[in-house]
Amino acid sequence: MSEQVSEIAELLHALSHRRLMARGKRGAQIVVVGGGVIGCAVARHLAAAGADVVVMERGTPGAEASSAAAGMLSPLAETAGPGPFLDLLRQARTAFPAFAQMLSAETGIEVGYRDRGTLMLALTAADEAELDERYRWQSAAGLEVERLSAAEALRLEPNLNPEVRWALRFPGDHQVENRHLSRALWAAAARAGAHFRLGAEVIRLSCEGSRVAGVELFGGETVEAETVVVAGGSWAGRMAGLPRPLPVFPVHGQLLAVEALPPVFAHVVDSPRCYLVPRADGRLIAGA
Repeated sequence: MSEQVSEIAELLHALSHRRLMARGKRGAQIVVVGGGVIGCAVARHLAAAGADVVVMERGTPGAEASSAAAGMLSPLAETAGPGPFLDLLRQARTAFPAFAQMLSAETGIEVGYRDRGTLMLALTAADEAELDERYRWQSAAGLEVERLSAAEALRLEPNLNPEVRWALRFPGDHQVENRHLSRALWAAAARAGAHFRLGAEVIRLSCEGSRVAGVELFGGETVEAETVVVAGGSWAGRMAGLPRPLPVFPVHGQLLAVEALPPVFAHVVDSPRCYLVPRADGRLIAGA
């Protein structure tokens, strides 16, 4: 996995030093489709390295899934099994504290990074079976997972459901205030020199032969680019002109924010059916 990450880093470095050849049309060296957390992070990195970057965002940067999420940095609680994806998530989590500090220094925006860990509860026999399997493969792989009795879990979090049978604790699974993170990345990308076109909805990738040569916007405008980065989130699979189908699609979810003062929990509390994320300002995010 480290070799794959290195290859990606080398590719991004190479892209950041290429220049768009003039074709007499509107264009940019690199077009990033989507101004969420991923799109803004990519734009910031490339612009800071000297690339000419334009972010195409149909609405407001960070206003969709990036703001609607709960901000859980939880590779162990969220991943069903070992593999390259989990390896990538764990590397990203390890790098996140320094990344959060860097964003704060660049923008003055605190992203609300908290490292109190996550508890996953077993409340039913089905929950126990699911958590047993998760504990089995994670402990065998030497990952940071602890099995707690009901009494141990309740000592950590006295406000848990007293019917809890037992729990898993993931001390390395953390959280971030995702709305603040979205704003910080937007500000950092703009500060690094990335340009944002708001209200620009990309409907199609424009191709010349076998290569992507730019994007087509709703309304008919074409913007040429030497490189296009698709970071459209759950809607990316609906874009026309993709070289192959993307198995990416929206999934319905619900969040409810309530005021919980004094704070009810210190940990993120998770289960197979819902999760609770305590914020530093006293809000409790409940999601399913």
